[in-house]
Amino acid sequence: MVVSKTKISALSLFRLKVLSISLSLLIGFFLVGCGSENIDEENEYKVEGVKISFFDADLDFTSSTIEPIGKVNITDIAKKLGISNAVYAASGKSVILDNYDLTENVNFYAVQDVKEIATRGDLDSVRSGLNGKYILVKDIELNDVAWSPIGQFTGIFNGNFHKITGLWTDTTSNQIGFFSTISDAKIKNLGIEIAKGKQLKGGQYVGGIAGRMSGSSSIVNSYVAGDLTGSNAAGGIVGEIANTASIKNSYSAGSIKGTERVGGIVGHLTNTASVKYTYSTADVTGSSNYVGGIVGGTDNGGKASLENSYSKGAVSGSSSVGGVVGWGNGIIKNNAAINPSIKGTGSNINRVVGQNPNVVSGNIARSGLNSGSSINFGDNNIYSGVGKEDGAFFLEETYKDLGWEFGESDAKPWKIDENSSLPYFYWEDL
Repeated sequence: MVVSKTKISALSLFRLKVLSISLSLLIGFFLVGCGSENIDEENEYKVEGVKISFFDADLDFTSSTIEPIGKVNITDIAKKLGISNAVYAASGKSVILDNYDLTENVNFYAVQDVKEIATRGDLDSVRSGLNGKYILVKDIELNDVAWSPIGQFTGIFNGNFHKITGLWTDTTSNQIGFFSTISDAKIKNLGIEIAKGKQLKGGQYVGGIAGRMSGSSSIVNSYVAGDLTGSNAAGGIVGEIANTASIKNSYSAGSIKGTERVGGIVGHLTNTASVKYTYSTADVTGSSNYVGGIVGGTDNGGKASLENSYSKGAVSGSSSVGGVVGWGNGIIKNNAAINPSIKGTGSNINRVVGQNPNVVSGNIARSGLNSGSSINFGDNNIYSGVGKEDGAFFLEETYKDLGWEFGESDAKPWKIDENSSLPYFYWEDL
């Protein structure tokens, strides 16, 4: 038996490593029913085909390659894949060991409630099951009709490294995004592409994935590309994040426009919410205050945090404008401002943090950004960070000195092509 751990599927703009998935045919008990009374003591079943796909409790796929002839011990496979709570699928169906504890604490559980999403109609059906579990099985194009955001989502949505393209709106309503709001939800492995020649446009709280994000919600391994416009709290991925919600291993590209609290990833970051391991190549423009390359503004006693992220887009606004954060009353650590330009018409325009830093340390910025009448671009201060020559931003060592993790996992997400690229994520296939 050959066992390999790998992600399922791949998409071009997501720049993922392509994996051809072929689910095996399991015979016997799996195709006729469920229940522990049907399970033999050795937990071995005959397999025809080449692959069984396992899911962890959050609907991540892990694929195990199986020799095509003979019996396999599914408990042993799950152990080797490091899955403690798992389900698995064969022949395109969810097959079930219903709450039966096999051995070694590997608990296979029922997943009849997991729904595959393959069409726009399937996406619309999420509106009637806002606490459900969903997984994309193909790319979906939304270009013809303006999108009405899905309401307050509290479930699990695994994009499975597929993308939803052609998303657009033209409204003055608040809380605009693929989801209007997410609360205690898990969003992962999802690409959102705004329709070319159109915008995701709304009033307050506008973000490509969600207008607002709260509770213990998380967004991981996801991206938004395209043009987005809002008023207060506009962000490339989420307009406003509150409570203990978090974004990790995600990026934005395109352009972000708004009035105040405008950011490449998040417009407004509050409470103890966090953004870590993100980057934005989007140009960010605010007509008022609190504009940043990653986050427009952080507040609430300095408890929200932005760490290990970089901005590469041009940033402009009125007052409190920064390459990384506009209003910085939070924890701003180990970030990089690689912006081509940072401009403001008012005061407090800085390379890293525009105004009101609380805990700010370890940040770096382009030394080339060193002039401006109202700009504090001098090296080695908390507003402007430590200046680095442009070539340093193409070296892994620069970021390792800031504590960034390089590897091939969610915990060590960064990769870099020495001397030729800025950092990118391991799930991106350049």
